[in-house]
Amino acid sequence: MLPKDYLDIHHDDSQWYICLAQKNNGEWEQHMYHISQIRQMTNDDPRLNGLNKYYGLNAFYCPSRKGEDVRHIRALYADLDCYNVGLKPHEVAKKLQEEYFEKKIPTPNVITFTGRGVNCVWWIQHAPKGAIKSWSRMNNFIFEQLKPLGADSTCASDVSRVFRIPGSINSKTNEKVQAFIRRQDKYHLGTLLEEWAPWNTEKREKQAAVKKKRAFKSRFTLKTLANARIKDLETLQYLRNRDGVVDGYREIASFLYFYNKLCLVTNEEAAFNEVLAYNKSFIKPLNQNELIGNKKYIEEKAEEWKIAYNLKEFKRRENGEINRHGLIFSNKKIIELLKITDDEQQFMTTIIGEEEYKRRERIRQATNRRKNGQAERKAYLQAQKQITDNRLLKVKELIEKGYKQKQIVEELGLSKGRVSQLVKQLKKV
Repeated sequence: MLPKDYLDIHHDDSQWYICLAQKNNGEWEQHMYHISQIRQMTNDDPRLNGLNKYYGLNAFYCPSRKGEDVRHIRALYADLDCYNVGLKPHEVAKKLQEEYFEKKIPTPNVITFTGRGVNCVWWIQHAPKGAIKSWSRMNNFIFEQLKPLGADSTCASDVSRVFRIPGSINSKTNEKVQAFIRRQDKYHLGTLLEEWAPWNTEKREKQAAVKKKRAFKSRFTLKTLANARIKDLETLQYLRNRDGVVDGYREIASFLYFYNKLCLVTNEEAAFNEVLAYNKSFIKPLNQNELIGNKKYIEEKAEEWKIAYNLKEFKRRENGEINRHGLIFSNKKIIELLKITDDEQQFMTTIIGEEEYKRRERIRQATNRRKNGQAERKAYLQAQKQITDNRLLKVKELIEKGYKQKQIVEELGLSKGRVSQLVKQLKKV
């Protein structure tokens, strides 16, 4: 499979940024590309071809390959360093097929032979960053099952992982990285957990008991709230740059960015350098003097906030009482100041209004109902029936063209067993 063809499949509906990297003479080089740039690349692009080329399995909301900056989780994966356990790649492939697939682990969408080892990748339906704990639990389950085959423990919890690009060359063996697609349909992360790695009853009861004893606690502490708002301000900048919005929010966004940064760090100059970098990312950056003009005031208010935070003196002010706790902004106020739209709020972590909160709550409740087998299950079954009907139509068309079952398997990327089932189903019609 050619490099670009594979990336088009793996990141078919990705947004944001993808990492491409290479290793030259032991030196690691990586670059973050927006998905629109990757889609413009071709199969002979030097960034995808040649020695030791790598791609990021997940998508990032900004040009940074840090776990905290992941926006969309695209896949589960396992890196099998089979040479560490005395096995060859073809021996691992045989064991996977005979002893593991659909017995200990679900069948992966892709099996990649990297030259010395084997990678397995399970594509999952769009999972947001909020699903990272579920992702980690399932990825660790897969790792535990594949330990005897040399599974790499660091891969189990690394959400920013990169793998070799299919079609590139492994310089250690001078072999081309080969990918074999075993399954086209993406998995649903929640369904995988329910079927393969469910919580046991005892553990659920313990967690429920602990949760019951705890008093209600906000999802955010004061510091994690400041950090989340910084990320949301970066997201807002990206969205408006994408839409060509130049004016009307830069001053306030930079003000809030600097203030929240100062609440988290002690080095004022380092924080100011970060707001300068943030400013440079606007389509039309502000004049540096505009930022310097507010610098002293923001530093004073941030210092007030830190004192109140360390003394645990945050409290509601009485009418007329002077605020000595720095600058306290509600989400409602920030949305109003920055004129954040309902559509933009859907991409935010914490700067959201009441309607967006209710929308997310409805989705959460609907997901819980689906897990309990209620009404949403019907929609799921209907969607699965549509997928089967579409496949039947494709198989019928290929049979009419004279294709054999082996050729249909290669054409559609389905397993032999699945193609055989579809052919039998067509004969009954």
